[in-house]
Order: sequence, then structure tokens, then C-alpha cells
Amino acid sequence: MGGGEQEIYSGRNPGQNIMNSPVFKYPGHISGFFGPYYDENPLKSGSAGAGISVFGGIECTLSLSNNSVGIEHYHNGVKSNFVNDYIYRFYADIINTAKNDGKGIIIKTSSRLPLSQGFGLSASTYLAVGNAIIDMARRRYGYEHFSSEEIMKRAHIMDVIKHYGLSDVIGEFFGGINIRTLPGLPPYGKIHSYNEIKGKIYVYVLGPPLSSADILKNIDRKTLFKISSDLSLKMHHDVDEINAKRHDSYEIIETFIKYSRLFSNKSKIKMIPEMENILNEFKYTTRIFIGNTIISTEPLGINNEIKTDISA
Repeated sequence: MGGGEQEIYSGRNPGQNIMNSPVFKYPGHISGFFGPYYDENPLKSGSAGAGISVFGGIECTLSLSNNSVGIEHYHNGVKSNFVNDYIYRFYADIINTAKNDGKGIIIKTSSRLPLSQGFGLSASTYLAVGNAIIDMARRRYGYEHFSSEEIMKRAHIMDVIKHYGLSDVIGEFFGGINIRTLPGLPPYGKIHSYNEIKGKIYVYVLGPPLSSADILKNIDRKTLFKISSDLSLKMHHDVDEINAKRHDSYEIIETFIKYSRLFSNKSKIKMIPEMENILNEFKYTTRIFIGNTIISTEPLGINNEIKTDISA
């Protein structure tokens, strides 16, 4: 059992300063509620629901090697092949150009948030790695710079194909609190982003990692989509009313938690007993999907913080 204070990521103008930095950063993303929708066109796939982008996601650096060709990827210092399929699917021409130049590509990613606990780290990895590869190709090989929107599309397609996530890429790209009333990337999907939100939330991981791919393949998508579509429209109405009267970040965060708890009750997705006990005891807490993780607007007095420092 662990916890830690976490700032909400308020977003940035897409691509701002990112090409001038040797470190490419994207936030994590937590979903309070979601209703998955799949289409033959991955750009139309996504979810109705709501989420928050948080600091502590993926940081990525890329370097060229004279000692090998191909791709080497290390996450938090451990060798991984997680990004290989993504890179060869969308950036094979750049890898081949580097190979013909006698260069290998070394990618290092790190995160302060834990894997497989509902923080959308596959999405932020694809976004950060895509930007790093394009930046290297532009500077060394004269490639035209891709738009940040094109990199976002590629990351979204891969996240959907792999069944890792459906709207994490969208949430991380726009930042802040997002409400998705129609699934998919714009112009197919409709996202309402509130990226002026300021405040802190507290995050607690209560159980072992979960496989998003396994869960997304086995849940009742139709029912969840109906529930989430209804809740997202109601939440959007409530948040717009709050903004019309006064811009109150914590009231908006509490509204997010309110609708997330409603989804948890209506969806009846199973949870571990430790999570159920805490949700019953504390009003302003909710679980996040998909993970054995809860968030709160206040510290819960739970000792033994998780090993990964998730403080912004």
C-alpha cells in the first residue's frame, strides 16, 4: 500500500519548446470513468468518459550509437522491447536511414509513476519516443518536421491496436481535466479540455499491476459506453456551469471524483477489498481505470509511500 502527492498536469501548447530540449516529456493520464468504443478506423476508436493528466509520466532521451544498429530501449534502466513494434510500424524509414549511416538508436525512458496501474504510460511513451525520433531525424538527416498532431495520431493508433488505452493519448496531448463526449480523435471525437485547472491530488496504489489489454478485451463494452456517455454529458454540463459562475479548480476536481464514483457504482467492475473499504470511508476518493489505484483530494494517512516518487 502506498501513496503520494501528485500535481495535475495543466497541458501546454502542443510541441512548445519540445524540439529545443534533449529531454522529451509527456504526462501520465488517469481515467475516472470510460466507455470503450472500437471502430475499424483506429482514429474513430476511443472512449466516452473523463480523465486527468498528471505530472510524473514519461521522460525520454535518444542517442545514436556507433557500436550497433537497430533499436535499444531501456526503461528505468532495464532493457525493454516495448517500443520496437511502434517504431518499426511508423518510423522504419528513419531506422533504416540510421542503419545505412552505421548508427544504432538508443532510447532511454523513465517514469516516476508505476507501470500497469492506470497512469497511461504506454501512451506517454509513444508520444515522447515519437517526438524524440522525429527530432533526431530532422536534425541529423534533414527530415521534414512532423506536426505534433501527426505524432499524436500515430501514438493513438498504436495504443488502440495494442489494447493498452483508448483515450490516454488524447488526454496527455491536451492536458488538464478532459471530458470526452464522443470517442475518437478530433474531428471524429469530441473532447472538452480544461487545462487551466490547478491543484493537487493524492495517489495510492493498493494492489498488484493489472493488464489493460486483458481487461479491455473482456469487459462489457456496450454497457460501459452507455453509462459513460450519459455521465460525460452531465459532467460537461456541470463543469461549464461552474466555469460560468466562477473558476474553481477544486470544485471541478471534486465534480470529476463525483462522476467517477457514480461510474464505479453503476459499472460494478470488481475491486479489491482494500479499495472498497477506503472508498466507503472517504468521500472525495475514487478508483482510476485501469489499475488497483485510487486518488483523493486530501491525504488519507496511509503510510509506506510507493517506491516510485510520484510527487511533481
